[in-house]
Amino acid sequence: TWQERQCGEEGDIFEPEFVGLPIQDITFHRDRLILVSGESVDCSKQGDYYSFFPERSSEVLDTDPFSRTASSRRVNYLYNAVPFRSQLFLMSDNGQFELRGDPALTPKTATLELATQYKAETLCDPVVMGSELYFASTLDQNVTALFEYYFQEASVSHVATNASIHVEGYVPGPARRLVADSLTNTLFLLQEKEPNRIYIYKTFWDGTEKRQSSWSYWEFDFPISNMSMFKDRLLLVTQRGGNQV
Repeated sequence: TWQERQCGEEGDIFEPEFVGLPIQDITFHRDRLILVSGESVDCSKQGDYYSFFPERSSEVLDTDPFSRTASSRRVNYLYNAVPFRSQLFLMSDNGQFELRGDPALTPKTATLELATQYKAETLCDPVVMGSELYFASTLDQNVTALFEYYFQEASVSHVATNASIHVEGYVPGPARRLVADSLTNTLFLLQEKEPNRIYIYKTFWDGTEKRQSSWSYWEFDFPISNMSMFKDRLLLVTQRGGNQV
């Protein structure tokens, strides 16, 4: 459990936002433990992952824990958190947010800003491949769109583009698992409709220009439950004879 309140009272030092809510995701970012729940993200004390209360009630320290809420014109329940570049990428079902802090992530500098607004498949975790981040979206409940999220020099901001628009309808949905191999710039995608297929997205960037954006799939004689990269190998959890292998 997390540490108890060391100073102050409930009226001047409030409980973390995650208290009483399901934890949707957990990660580390800039030497802080990150907990995602409801519309908020809670960041622990820097270097002390069990502390979610400040040291002092009269002064805000740079190492103190803090919370931020995803605010926009819509309700945004957050589901996923992925460290990306120097920021933390957070995703709701209809928007993407960035937790920023410059030059350091502190209670005084931290902001949670809406970056892009695309519908996203929240049960499929985003992944980072090289200098890009990828997340899936489900169109009409039966088609998957893969979005490529990256830093655009011209606008000096992150943007998202549909990396599957040239093969729209090729990948069924909803997506349930993304795995990236940064060494070969290959992304592997599992989806619900055809569990015996792994869809493969391969890309190649030449500086800021994309030279390759290709799709294909592998088909197996058995359903695939899960997959993961280990070093340079793609590991599969499969179902055979009612057992997982």
